[in-house]
Amino acid sequence: MLSPRYRPYLAGKSFLLILVVLVLYGCATPDRRPELGSKLPSELAIERKASYESINEWKIRGRIGVQRGDDGFSAGFKWLQEGDTFDIKLFDPLGRQVAWLRGDDRNVSLDTAKGDKIKAQDPEKMLLQHLGWTLPIRSLLYWVKGLPDPTSIVWQEEYDEQGRIRLIRQADWNVQFVKYLNKDNKSFPKLTRLEHQDFKLKLLVQDWQ
Repeated sequence: MLSPRYRPYLAGKSFLLILVVLVLYGCATPDRRPELGSKLPSELAIERKASYESINEWKIRGRIGVQRGDDGFSAGFKWLQEGDTFDIKLFDPLGRQVAWLRGDDRNVSLDTAKGDKIKAQDPEKMLLQHLGWTLPIRSLLYWVKGLPDPTSIVWQEEYDEQGRIRLIRQADWNVQFVKYLNKDNKSFPKLTRLEHQDFKLKLLVQDWQ
């Protein structure tokens, strides 16, 4: 058993040892605080919106998958956008055109594989009535760029560290931006999943011009 006169010495030595360990640990642990001048995701999102909202022309090629209950199908698509005018064509697995949707904010028309030619003012209702599924065309004009639709209330939105949308709830749709592709120093949604009531859609962009 230690003599009482050694106990203060050992206690002081133990304290110094603990202090040295703490100092060394602090030096070895990287500083995880953000660097001065780094921007928050919300700030990057604002900058991204300002840069992307003026983009109103593109050519997109990809695939769309639609599921409603136990029924579903997939198709290829080509989307030409020129200002307010859109031109979207759908193709079956053999490359045959099965639908052609075109129009603007005022009027839309749909040509089907059956030879039907329909004109309307609401593309969502027209698609649902004649094809059995729908697509939020007007909001998609913004979502395809990774932006919220400014004409509709945003109920929920989440962004990644680069200020890109990961999730948005808007216009009765839940939209998840799963992957992005880089094109000309910009990033656009590559894989997007959309849900609305009993509809589930998957939009895969294979090429953006």
